[in-house]
Amino acid sequence: MCGIIGVFKQKEFISEKDVENATNALNTIKHRGPDCQILYSDDSVIMGHAKLSILDFSDKSNQPIETDKSVVILNGEIYNYKALIRDFGLDTDLLDAGVISRLYDRFGIDFIKYIEGDFAIGIYDKKSVKTYLIRDRLGVKQIVYRLLNNSLYFASEVKALFDFGVVTEPNINKIFNDLYMWFWDDKKETYFKDVYHVNPGTYIEISKNNISEHVYWDLKQSYDKKYTTEEIKDRLVHSTLTRLQGSAKYATLLSGGLDSSLLTSIVAKNTKSDIFAMTIQYDDSENNIDFDFAKTVVDKYPNIKHNKVLVSKKDISVPLLKKLTYHMEEVIWDKVYFSMFSNYKFASENGFRIVINGQGSDEVWLGYYYDFPFYSLKNIEPEYLTKHFSEQYLKDLSIYNKFYANTDYLLENAARCLNNFYTVFNNKDHLNSMAYWATKTYLQSNLMQEDRMSMANSVECRVPFTDHKFVEMAFALSGQEKIVNNIEKSPIKDIAVEYVPDGIIKRKKQAFVNPSDKYDLLAVQYLQEHIDEISSSEYMNKLFDKSLWIDIKSGNHKLPSELYWKISAIYHFLETFNFTKGGNQ
Repeated sequence: MCGIIGVFKQKEFISEKDVENATNALNTIKHRGPDCQILYSDDSVIMGHAKLSILDFSDKSNQPIETDKSVVILNGEIYNYKALIRDFGLDTDLLDAGVISRLYDRFGIDFIKYIEGDFAIGIYDKKSVKTYLIRDRLGVKQIVYRLLNNSLYFASEVKALFDFGVVTEPNINKIFNDLYMWFWDDKKETYFKDVYHVNPGTYIEISKNNISEHVYWDLKQSYDKKYTTEEIKDRLVHSTLTRLQGSAKYATLLSGGLDSSLLTSIVAKNTKSDIFAMTIQYDDSENNIDFDFAKTVVDKYPNIKHNKVLVSKKDISVPLLKKLTYHMEEVIWDKVYFSMFSNYKFASENGFRIVINGQGSDEVWLGYYYDFPFYSLKNIEPEYLTKHFSEQYLKDLSIYNKFYANTDYLLENAARCLNNFYTVFNNKDHLNSMAYWATKTYLQSNLMQEDRMSMANSVECRVPFTDHKFVEMAFALSGQEKIVNNIEKSPIKDIAVEYVPDGIIKRKKQAFVNPSDKYDLLAVQYLQEHIDEISSSEYMNKLFDKSLWIDIKSGNHKLPSELYWKISAIYHFLETFNFTKGGNQ
């Protein structure tokens, strides 16, 4: 994984100032690629790459890759690049970015159908003078862009766009919608107005006269072939082991849940070397059941070297919250981000650049079946969804600005999500409709968290459950074939029998454990101490009713503690990106 930046100008020429800005942008995301930063530029384009060495530590892995026809930059990994070298008779010294370059020169944009992996790719076609931005099928890698004054600016992270002089304001609608709908809202928009994500399975094409968006892959409602448990297992093992490739050292996250335990066990069973695995542990008074379950996996595989990553109360601090906000470029909605960051920081400090992670299973295989009540319905109406999300996450509509607390606004957004995601499969299979919706929204939020928290520590997160062929296998099954005898993720649990202790397979599904509400006292204290600045913020008053500030100032804390955390975290986002007193110039 690396970092990419660039600009394509439709009307004007690239200037010396543009090159200087691009140099600064690369430096801004140097944490993503500390090993080497290189720019390519001509009259129409700048392409920049910050390299984190994974496959190879020599200069031959440097990017951009330039040929007579094209310039390529890649953030991510193409896991089948060696097979592509063999199949197409390419130079055996090529690495994955070089393979993309040669395939594009031969097939044009149709090369996408041959590659398997996690990627955000920028390609400049010298002959036709056009640029492509391409994102992988499931959205593991991130790429954001802004169209401004006949120019397309793009980067792995929004903050790099600011170096180009792209000025924006907070996307208050998006912030509220995520507060309201949690992770079930569309991820196309970022928390910065007019800055967007390239959607998964999509590429953007921009020439001197046109810009267009193309979907090159999506999940289908049904597939002709049905897969056996053995075939599904073989693909998961293949996906996991190919994600170990590279010269860099790898480790695994071992939360004690089914998915991370299964992946860690697959790695341990298929290698003779020691496996470095990490598990979060909170203060002794906290819920550390994950650590206890993780130890049962370690007991089964002697080559797993288990490491405790301690997250204590003192680690959850305002300075670290601001640091996480800077890297995440979103509101830090809950405290689990601290644990995620701690895992990757620990891995980096111990010399690991690859971390195997279990994200992507629950969304596809219906792991949230008992977590969200709408999974048990036969159909979902906007009124039901509005009521559920309001009661679950907003709690008290009186604390919000009347524009957002309006029933019509809430209904409109619930209906928008249902129309965009849930009804895609025509409701013929409610459970797979839920899986599709979760894959397009909830999963995108989780993958972005992993990307940003890992790359803040110059570590690449790899997620075997998001292998697109493995995901297609999941959608070749009906929802009823994933929930068998009221057991969620039944095919995954069938696979796990061969690998993990029985107690983990039978364990009730739960999310990554958060520290307790005692940690929320930090947010309440911060709100009280800074209530004058917070209550005078233009954007905070767009979100919240003034009665909230009166209650906080008087010490009338009538809301759940986690909501105070969210209110505080919103202000930290605004403050981090200089939005508390206006724009981010």
